[in-house]
Amino acid sequence: MNITGEIPEALGSLMELMLLIMSLNKLNDDILMWACYLKKLVLLHLFDNKLTYELPHNVTVVNLVKIDLTSNN
Repeated sequence: MNITGEIPEALGSLMELMLLIMSLNKLNDDILMWACYLKKLVLLHLFDNKLTYELPHNVTVVNLVKIDLTSNN
C-alpha cells in the first residue's frame, strides 16, 4: 500500500477492532492517542511509516499482545 498522511481519527471509534496492520506506508501521526481507546485491540503493526509515538505513563492497552512500531520517527 502507499497510504500517506494522518491516520483517520475514526479508527479510535472502532471498538471491536482486534487487528490493525498498516505497515509499509507513509503515515505521519501520533498513533497512541487513539489506539488507547481500542480496548479489544490485540495486534498493532505500524512499522516502516513516519509515525511519532510516546507512551504516556497512564495509558494501558489491556489486550494488546503485540505491537510493532519499528522503523518510524
